[in-house]
Amino acid sequence: MALVALIPLPIACLLQCWMFQGFNQRITVYYHVVADLHTSIVDFVKSMPLVKAFNMTVNSHQRYTNAVNAHNQLVREWLTETRTATALFKLSLDLGLLCIMPVGIMLFSQGEVTLAVIFMFMLLGIGLMEPLYNLLRFGNLFSALLKGVENIREFAHAKPQREGQTPLPIKHYDICFNQVSFRHPDAKENTLEQLSFVAKQGEITALVGPSGAGKSTAAQLIPRLYEHQGGDICIGDTPIEMLPLEQLMSLTAFVFQDTFIFNDTVMNNIRMGNDSLTEAEIINAAKAACADDFIEQLPERYQTVIGPETLSGGQAQRIAIARAIAKNAPIVLLDEATAYADARNEVRIQQALSDLIKDKTVIVIAHRLNTLIHVNHIIVMAEGRKVAEGTHQTLLATHSLYQNMWAAHQAAKIWHFSTDAKAVSYD
Repeated sequence: MALVALIPLPIACLLQCWMFQGFNQRITVYYHVVADLHTSIVDFVKSMPLVKAFNMTVNSHQRYTNAVNAHNQLVREWLTETRTATALFKLSLDLGLLCIMPVGIMLFSQGEVTLAVIFMFMLLGIGLMEPLYNLLRFGNLFSALLKGVENIREFAHAKPQREGQTPLPIKHYDICFNQVSFRHPDAKENTLEQLSFVAKQGEITALVGPSGAGKSTAAQLIPRLYEHQGGDICIGDTPIEMLPLEQLMSLTAFVFQDTFIFNDTVMNNIRMGNDSLTEAEIINAAKAACADDFIEQLPERYQTVIGPETLSGGQAQRIAIARAIAKNAPIVLLDEATAYADARNEVRIQQALSDLIKDKTVIVIAHRLNTLIHVNHIIVMAEGRKVAEGTHQTLLATHSLYQNMWAAHQAAKIWHFSTDAKAVSYD
């Protein structure tokens, strides 16, 4: 009777092996599809105001639709391929009872076992296979845990940024790009290609060019927000890789177009971990950045807790400028620092920036060329390369791309809304 109760066990094990053929490949694809589905759901929820504004349906969000269809197709194919093995496996779990009953009846008729023994083995046959089914369910959970561990291991084993161990003396703060190349991880072509220029201390160096020329990427390479793959970037003749990251970050202050606001007080958002700053210094920095006006109107002023959704674009950018002013670093990186400023505050912010950048190495990414008329050094970029450099007047007289950009900028200044399309003038 005991041997008969064990008959379904090897059958179930063989069927389970059949079910798990190609499991490792399938589960890898499955979790990739699930991750893409989760990302698309988050994007769809974030874009809900836009969906409502344009009366769009769920199907209008193509990435979400594609992710749902991909997940549905993968699960259907997986179930179709394994349905026979799964059905037979579940049937085999109940096979013990079917085997025990006829054998038990036969032995009972011969007087070799009692009814109590038969009932005991019937219960044993039912309960013996239950742990195997639980093991299958645990296997699915265990595979998910292993995939999570694999992702964590990849993150934990990521190579740390190469950096110097001890702070180095910096004689000057000129920034030199020498044949620098960079490519984003998933890109097919380089974002920057053999880019070379020198931004001198005490001067403003402006990077201009069409969208996608690599201007912001070049600036982000200086504090090593990205790692360049070719060439050298030096500060004061010292490659940035030889500087400790803490020293490098202490040398740079940046104001990018996309400003992140932490869920913390206004005071701590401006301080940004620089505990040596006094409250008076932070308030002075906010005043210089024209941020004091709206901060004073907050419920608890500088102790008001703010976040990414609390402030307008212009207010968040003024907080970022206040951070840079408070940091007082020798290198300043500005990515269209007045992009969100209204006309009333733009002049005040430009004055604050003028005070901020005195005697410092300044790199400006600019889209409004009228702000560059008096800039010392303008670098024109296109497709990740430097195509020209000089002053505004020199480039306006000699370089066609800069001439076209200036003409487009001047035309944009006089553009106006009208019910008559012909009313738009470029004279």
